[in-house]
Amino acid sequence: MASRITQSLTFHQSPGSFIFDRSQWPDSDDTTRAERIPPVVTAEILNRNVHIVSSYRLCKAILTCNETSGAREAEPSSGDARLDGQKLPPDTFTAGPAYEQLMAAFFPPPDILLQDGKSHHESKNKWKTSFAGLIENCIPHVEILTRQALNLQIGPFPRDRPFDLYEALKDFAWDLLLGVFLGLRRDTNKKNFGEIVSRQEDLLRGQFSLFPVALSVPFWSSARSRGLKAVRNLGPAMRKHLNHQWERSQQPSESGQSCPFAHGIKAGSSGLSEEEIVSHTRLFTSSIANKALASLLTAYFMNMFLWRDSEHQHDEGSLASLVASQADPDTRHSMLSSILLETARLSPPVVGVMRRSMETVKLEQDMAPDESSSHTIPAGHDAWLYFVAANRDPSVFKDPGEFRWDRFMSGETSQDLGLAFGAGCKTCLGADLTHQICITVMHTLLDCGLKIEGRVEEAGVKQWLGWDRSPSPEAMARDLKQLPCQKPRRPVMVTLCRNSME
Repeated sequence: MASRITQSLTFHQSPGSFIFDRSQWPDSDDTTRAERIPPVVTAEILNRNVHIVSSYRLCKAILTCNETSGAREAEPSSGDARLDGQKLPPDTFTAGPAYEQLMAAFFPPPDILLQDGKSHHESKNKWKTSFAGLIENCIPHVEILTRQALNLQIGPFPRDRPFDLYEALKDFAWDLLLGVFLGLRRDTNKKNFGEIVSRQEDLLRGQFSLFPVALSVPFWSSARSRGLKAVRNLGPAMRKHLNHQWERSQQPSESGQSCPFAHGIKAGSSGLSEEEIVSHTRLFTSSIANKALASLLTAYFMNMFLWRDSEHQHDEGSLASLVASQADPDTRHSMLSSILLETARLSPPVVGVMRRSMETVKLEQDMAPDESSSHTIPAGHDAWLYFVAANRDPSVFKDPGEFRWDRFMSGETSQDLGLAFGAGCKTCLGADLTHQICITVMHTLLDCGLKIEGRVEEAGVKQWLGWDRSPSPEAMARDLKQLPCQKPRRPVMVTLCRNSME
């Protein structure tokens, strides 16, 4: 029991160090630390038997092995990873049982994240229909919100004085999520805006509390108890705001201005029930969604404005100045997209996903022309897919730990994109929306003639970003918080100012 508690606490402190410490591979002068991370390590975490998978190919194979609801031959996601050629039953690797302990009480059904098989397939198709016009409708709204945030002298981005980049972007992410999905604005709906944020933060603290007991006595409640209360309060609050947005959408002057699912809650045009829409809006505006978006934007901003290419200096040396100098809009957009994809590969907002193996499965991977490794995951054990290491797999990516902003402009195929949003049928529903939000925010920032100035000092943060190509688990554990979302442990202080070229 003591060993399980110790392993749980150590993994929570730093998943990267936890995995590296369990490597039995010998040190070698011609092998980088990243290359010495084993494909799979075993542990006992949260009273579970866990197999932590750090191989890109094996992660991809597990995520995509059951793309249909019926049994089929397991095919490798790429040439060097196999699931032993087995004919796997439906839902061999399931999300619902793996996440139930962490999520079920805080995101009660219906919840697409906890669904598998046929029910997930049906829900995903309905949500795809609902999301079909979401990007087109909300991106102009995101641009307006971004311009408002950048042009105000108060708020997330104070002008001409230092501020904590992550904290500012976390506030900004709340503006985006609550504005897009609930039509709430910080300046005009201050009370309702603040209540939603506070309840969502209580929910997250309860969800990840190290004291998972719902206890409430006069003048004090445990974090889990406060989190469960927040769940109960958020449902009616979401329903109220969605109904209000639907009523607004009926006004000619407000046509097209409501949140994306307001119409569906009344008309049922998407095939989604009111209960499904309310439940998932709570998920889309959750504190973990906020932190994930803030994490990705933080890394993206640092790469765009603070990274310097010592070999090819251009203008002021920043990628932002290079992108802004491009006259062709398509070239500019392609550059922004490549930088974002490389950012997500090296610095994924969440460190990975969990699956439960419902059958005994043998994983196999070729390590070299005459060498292979195998690992068996027994039925009932968990497979935790560690995206941070998988995205730096040297067998897949050239210079895997190095930030190469043009990597995805130079012919690397889509199958070798990073796994920041998963893969297969359970790819994150908001992946495309998140991509477009980040691109729109950066376009707007550059169009406003603004730039970010500052420095990244911590070695672990530089390694997280890929500026230092030889990651040290010790430095990253010291300088980086990884759970529930990745971010620098200490503030990265920056200043927003107008570009001198304007």
